[in-house]
Amino acid sequence: MALTKVTHNVLEARYTSVGTITNQSGATSVDWAAATVYKMNSALNGAIEFDFTNYKAGQVLSIYNISGSQTITLDSDAATSESFLKVGTTDYDGGETNILQIECLADGANAVFAYAVAKSTSDTTP
Repeated sequence: MALTKVTHNVLEARYTSVGTITNQSGATSVDWAAATVYKMNSALNGAIEFDFTNYKAGQVLSIYNISGSQTITLDSDAATSESFLKVGTTDYDGGETNILQIECLADGANAVFAYAVAKSTSDTTP
């Protein structure tokens, strides 16, 4: 039996691609099948709701370069219900640049997500 090598090039976009979010407020669709990382194009200028679609259990999604002193709400297209579990104690700080990382723990009609927010800054000396 020959082994097939799995490379980055054969993985779906949900595991390899980077997307951009251009909305600065309002309902904003975030398609988990299209990218694994999203960059905010500019600072928020109003409350924003990230509406998740096409998520799969075990998938992790990152949204970075988030700033702007506005409210962020998380939602999904789960048919019955969804739960968002905050990991850690850090809250979004709109006066700073932030990264939001979300893991889908269960997909389907009763989706479950875990998320964490952290301040992010350029630094080459961890």
